[in-house]
Amino acid sequence: MRLLEENYQHAIALGSSHAMTELGILYVRGEYGENKIAEGRNLLTEASKNGNPLSIYVLARMHDQFSKTKEDQKIAISLYKKAADLGHPDAKLAYANHTISNKIADQKTVTWLEELSSNKNPRAMLLLGYCYAHGLGVDLNFKKTFQWFRRSVDQDPLDAHIVNEVVWSLTATKLKTNRRVKYGIRAMSRLMEKNNAARQEPAYLDTWAAAHAANGNYTEAVAIQEKAIDLANNENLLEILTEHLNIFKNGGVILEEIR
Repeated sequence: MRLLEENYQHAIALGSSHAMTELGILYVRGEYGENKIAEGRNLLTEASKNGNPLSIYVLARMHDQFSKTKEDQKIAISLYKKAADLGHPDAKLAYANHTISNKIADQKTVTWLEELSSNKNPRAMLLLGYCYAHGLGVDLNFKKTFQWFRRSVDQDPLDAHIVNEVVWSLTATKLKTNRRVKYGIRAMSRLMEKNNAARQEPAYLDTWAAAHAANGNYTEAVAIQEKAIDLANNENLLEILTEHLNIFKNGGVILEEIR
């Protein structure tokens, strides 16, 4: 680690923004002790001034995740957009997530998501599906939403986060149709069969149960939901899971707004 630091510092002395970024990341992660964190942020800031997209993206993440004020969030979004304009793929996804979550029609979002989707990025495909679900920068089209959701899952059927989002949207919102519910059950069942970690997550079990309830299989929905409740580890989650369990026991289904 000392040799690595020396090599980076030598490259920084020669003006390398890449070395500034890499060493800055190590510093802010605390790899060289807490007393180096502030210096790491300074290195990232300096590299960002030189137009390094990774440094800009990391600074955006720091504002986004570790600061809670509205001003910090505004700074994060501005930095995400700047890094995205410079070609950073994760920054494009982060900026798209912001515009979609806030129902902002933004043509750059669509352009970036289409570009990333053409490179088989499953997260971009998922977000592009949401664009069609809300008519953000494209015409409202639930058929295309379903198509992009399926493509997203097809890229990695065992990606629990993506499968969970897709199945919830297809079985617990107005996107729900018999065909989409059956697809959701198949996708979620495959995930649960092959991904042991997913089977231990109450939120994923909740989605699986909701899909079965949407298909009219309340016995299975109740059984799965009870497992989810057994695994719940906080009061807020337990309250939601219990509410859903009561809905299933009474022959009801979950119906929420699309993300």
